[in-house]
Parts: sequence; C-alpha cells; structure tokens
Amino acid sequence: APAPAPAPADPTAANPTTAPSSLSSPPPSSLFSLAAHAPVYWYYLLCRFSSAFMLCDFPACLHIAEAHLQSLAPLGDRHPDVAYVLHERAKVHHALALYPEARRGHEQASSIMEATLPADHPWAASVSQSIGLALSAGAGFAEAQERYCRAMQLRGIAFGTIHPAVADTLGSLAAIERMQGHVEEALALMDQALSIRRSAYGSENHLDVAAAMIQQGELQCIMCKYDEAREIFADALAIQRRLLGPRLHLDVARALLGTVSVQFALGEYTAALPLVDEATQVRLAILGALHPDYANCLQHRARVLFVQGQYAAALELHEQALAILESALGLDHPDVASAAQHVGVSCQFVMTIPPKERFEKADASLARALAIRRVRFGEQHPSVAETLGCLGSLRRGQGNLAEARSFLEQSLATRRRVQPIHMDVARALLSLGNLLCQQSKHAEAKVCFDEALDISKQIMGTADHPDVARIMTGLAATHEAAGRLRDAEMCLQSALRMQQTCLGPQHRETASSFHNLSLVLRAQGRIPEAQKMCEQALNQMETRLGPIHPDVARALNSLAELHRAQQHYDKASELYSRSLDIIEKTLGSTDIQFAEALNNLANVYSDNHKHNNAIPLYQRAVDAQKKVLGPQHRHVGITLRNLGINLQELGQNAEALKAYQEAYSIFVATQGPAHRDCKELKRVISYLRGDPLTEALSSAFTRIKSIKLNPRALLLRRKKPASKLNLLEHEVTPASPAAPGPADDDDDDVEMLDDAKPL
Repeated sequence: APAPAPAPADPTAANPTTAPSSLSSPPPSSLFSLAAHAPVYWYYLLCRFSSAFMLCDFPACLHIAEAHLQSLAPLGDRHPDVAYVLHERAKVHHALALYPEARRGHEQASSIMEATLPADHPWAASVSQSIGLALSAGAGFAEAQERYCRAMQLRGIAFGTIHPAVADTLGSLAAIERMQGHVEEALALMDQALSIRRSAYGSENHLDVAAAMIQQGELQCIMCKYDEAREIFADALAIQRRLLGPRLHLDVARALLGTVSVQFALGEYTAALPLVDEATQVRLAILGALHPDYANCLQHRARVLFVQGQYAAALELHEQALAILESALGLDHPDVASAAQHVGVSCQFVMTIPPKERFEKADASLARALAIRRVRFGEQHPSVAETLGCLGSLRRGQGNLAEARSFLEQSLATRRRVQPIHMDVARALLSLGNLLCQQSKHAEAKVCFDEALDISKQIMGTADHPDVARIMTGLAATHEAAGRLRDAEMCLQSALRMQQTCLGPQHRETASSFHNLSLVLRAQGRIPEAQKMCEQALNQMETRLGPIHPDVARALNSLAELHRAQQHYDKASELYSRSLDIIEKTLGSTDIQFAEALNNLANVYSDNHKHNNAIPLYQRAVDAQKKVLGPQHRHVGITLRNLGINLQELGQNAEALKAYQEAYSIFVATQGPAHRDCKELKRVISYLRGDPLTEALSSAFTRIKSIKLNPRALLLRRKKPASKLNLLEHEVTPASPAAPGPADDDDDDVEMLDDAKPL
C-alpha cells in the first residue's frame, strides 16, 4: 500500500481564518473515481472533514469519515491513518451527544496509536484530549483532567507552548475547573488560552479566537462582571458574523446565550427572548431536537416564561428538556440534576396541579437533584448550595421553618466558602432573611438584608436590579415589624421603581410591591390610599396570574381587611369568601393559610353579629389548625376562644364553656397560668359555671369581646408579629408561594391597657 499522506500536525490547528462554502453535500462523485489509495484524495478528505466540522455540518462529516475509512481499507484496521479517522469521527459523535459511541471511537483510536506510533506523537495528544472530553461529558472530572494534562505535556513537547493546540487543551482544562466550581482558576487558564490563540493567528479575525472569547465571557458572567462579559460576547459575535455571514454555527448560538445570561443577570428579560429564539433555531437546525444543547435552549426559554409568570408553560419546557437530557446523558448526569431542579422549582407555582401532588413532585425533583450533585461534586460545590437553597425555600413554603433554616444556612455557608463577594451569596442572604422575618426574628433578618445590599452594591453599584428590589422589600418588612412605617414605605417605593424599570408595570413582583405598599399605608391609617393601592395590585395580579392564584387570594384578603376596618362588612365577607375559595383550590385544606382564611371570614361575620355564620367557620378553622399545627398550639387556643365568644353571644353557654376550657388548657400549656390570657379565661369560665358576677368577671368578659370585635385592634400591638409583607426571592431559584407565619388573629396583637383585678 502507498505510504499514508501527511496529515495536519494537529486537528485543532487546521481551521482556516475564513469560512469555505457550504458542505452540506458529500464530495463530488468524480473524485471517488480517483485511485482508491491516492494520497491526494486522502488529504482532500481530511481538508473537507476539517472544514465541515468547523461549520458544524455534522452529517457531511460522518459521510466523509465513512468514505475515508473505506478508502483506507487496504491498509488494514490497525494503521495510524485509520486511527486518525476514527478519532475524527468520534469527535462528531461527541458533538452530536452520542457519548458512548464517541468514547468507543476514541479508545479504539488510542489503542491503535499506542501500538503503532511513538508515545510522544502529536496524534496521541489529540486522542488523549478527546477521551478527556468524553469523560467530562459524563462528569468523570478527575480522569478527564488527567487526560488533558497528558495531552498538554505531549503538545508542549511537539509544538512548543505558543501553539493553537496547546490553547485548545488549556480551554478544556478551564472547562473542567469551571464544572467543579473553580471559577478563578478556570479564568486564568482561559486568559492564557486566548492570549496564545491571538498570538498564533496574528489577529482577532479567526473563529477559534471568538470561541475562546465566549468561554472567557461566560466565566466573567459567573463572577458577576457583567459589563466585561457583555462586551466580550458582543466582540465574539461580531467576529463570527464577519466570518460566517448568514451561516448557522453552534458558536454563534453559544455567544447569543452568553449575552442572554448577562441580560438575565441584569434583569433585562424582555430583550433576552429574541436571542433565545435565534440560538434555539441554530441548535435545532444543526443538532436536532434530541440533543442536550437543544434542551439547554428550551431551559433558557422556560426561564423567560417563568419570570413573565407563565409557570405552566415554563414547567412544560423544563420537563421536555429533562426527558431529552435523561435520554442523551443518562439518569445521574449533572445536567440531569439541573433539569430536575428546574422542574422542582417551577412546579410549585403551577396552581392547576393539586397542592399535595404539587409539593410532592417538587420535593422529589429537588431531592433527586441534590443526590446527583452530592455524588458528582461533593458537599462543598456551588451547585449543591443552589439545590439546598431551593429545598429551603420549598420547606418555608410548606411551613416547616426549622428544616428550611437548616437548608438555607448550609447553602449560605457553602456560597461564602466558594466566593464571599458574589450575587449568589446576596441571594442566599435574602432567602435566609425572608425566613427569619417569617419567624419574627426581624433584627437577625435585617443583618442579612443589610449584608446582601452591601454585596449587591459592590458588584453592581447603584444600578437598578430585581435582586436589589427584593432586598429592599425584605428591609421594608423589618422596618414595618419594628413600627418604622415611613422607612418601610420608602424602601417599598424604591423597590417598586426598580421593578417597574426592570420587570415592567405588569410583572408579578411589581404587583406584589403595590400590595405591600397598601399594607404599610393601612398600618399608618391611610385607608383610602391603601385601598386604591390594593385594588391596583389585585387588578394586576388577576391579569398576570389569572383569578385562581395564591397571590390573588392574599390581595383579596388585604382588600377585605380594609373594608372590614371601615365596617363595610358585606363587602369584606364577599372578598374573604373569594380568598378562601382560591386558597382551598390552590393550596388545599391542609395549608395554614386555609385555616387563616377561615378565621378571617368568621371574624367578619362575628363583627357583623352573624354568629350563626361565624360558628361553623371557627369550628372548621380549629380542625384545620389542629391538623397543621397540632392540637396544643397557641393559635388553636385563640380560635377556640373566638368560637366560645360567638357561642356565648347566642346563649349556647354549655358549648361556649367547652370551647373556653379547651382554650384555657392550651394557654396554660403554652403560656403558663400567670399569663393574662389564662387569667381572663379563668374568670369567664367561673362566670359560666355560675359563680357570682363580680366587677372583675364582667370586665374580663367585656374585654375579651371587645378584643375580638374591634376591627381596629390590629393597629395596637404588644409584641412583634411576623411581617405581613409578601417577601420576594430570586426568579431562577424562587421560594414556593410562601405561607405567612401561623394564623394569628387580631386579638392576640392588642395591647392590654388595664389589668383585671384578682378575684
């Protein structure tokens, strides 16, 4: 057989600086009539393959590789040229996400080369790097890194340190470091690779330079250097447009999605959608609908839909992406874990799914993501911290605050260890602060919010951003709980301005800020302004989220409270009824908000002296609270006391006595017999048993009734309750629709102005 034609020194160095014509068709048939083993023909096939691969024309690549293998058949199946073509074909398989085929091809090529070529031959370096690439696709990071280091050593010996092949290996090592969360190390390697490519090619006018710039921009974005990243992506895209013209290319899609990442980080959601669509079209045309990169485009589009409040559509795309990734990568791949996490977060917001099924699905998806990431990366990895944060938000939404805090604190600790000044740390602090607010630990929460705001200013300066608006909302909650209502109002006005700028006037979070402002205005006694603000929030929520959503229920509840404070009892009861119906449909009868809604509706009936309507609602509220909070919880006692008041108003003293006695036993167990609530109930119980009506007994009963029936009682507080503001979290890893703290009735917040005299 004739001697094999000299192949290019290394496949990574063969890319031209300008793009050749389209290669969607196979080589001209006339060339196949040449002598079957002509070295010129072999070299022609290598050049055609290299050009087709550069233009991502993978069907043409496979066709050329098969033709080349057929022409090399007389050399036998253990010849270095055969190994080289097997190696090149395996690269195509890897690009098409056919990872098992790719690894088999690389290993077969490696076996031939080890038997026929010197150990330090450049081709051996190429195969070693390609095997490393296949290993990294399967998250075999340690073995992949070992392969890359071997390739780096061989290429340095063969070509010197300033060569595109060396830059290619540096880029692969940077990718491995990035996957393991070592962002600064990855950026240093990528800077070195880009410098080599610029030096080797002599200009910016090369696709390999643009590809290295994209990797560098992605790392800058991870490090929150958004302005630098945006500029890098724009420069890379300009190079690609200049060289490729209208041709479709995978690196163009990658540059577009890099820009999308910057836009998401800066809250520019509307501008991101056209770029996502363009990248999706490129990947679909080149790779098809079963490729992981196409699934990645689906996830980007789902993120846009999610922040627009289209939760069901976002969930559908995330589930479609998960199915593609499972099929292409297997069930325990890190990308599958990411997709499972997206499903777990998104499904919490789809209110058409029954509550129990919704939370079970979210829990299972997040637990699966966490298990995969712990096995692949260990405990101290950013992706593990991310999933822990999502689980913490889910537990908070379910009312399991102790477990939620544990998850959130673990997440924050890991984030701090990886990179202390990062927006991910600020978001972890925001989530923890929101939880502490829900637990009425407002001083601790304020420390978290202040630190989060300081980090965001270090990273983004004074720029408006949705994350800053969320932090300002958290600070407003701490001010509101401490009675600093003017400060709370200023924080919410600032948050609202940012949300209208970044998210638009019809966004869910913008509507939530209108709602929060109405609560603060109501607390200041500015009822007409509060009512106008609340009605605006309700209209926006119904438009954006539909009439059946927990946010709509909360706005209805707030509007009902405003009408109740003005003694518009019929209107208040209508709004409370609508809120109760929505909560039962979306969150279910086992959620604490359901018990709170029952209490609210019962209270307004009681205010309006419709005791027959109030009593069955209080009874249902007691049953619901016992299921969620346990039979000895203080809030169960409050509802039983309210029930007793209404029974006594109707003269049903025996039933009232039973309710009071059960409430008394709960108060003694939870607050001690010396507590004011216990003393007053003891006197009322004595009266119902037939003890003489003393002045103290009469005063105690009158005071209990006035506490229950006075709609302005909520403005007089003797302790710091959980803030009533609706707290917000990051859009990509949001909290589930969070329940407020355990249902707390107005009467428990009233300051007792005089002590009942002892009997």
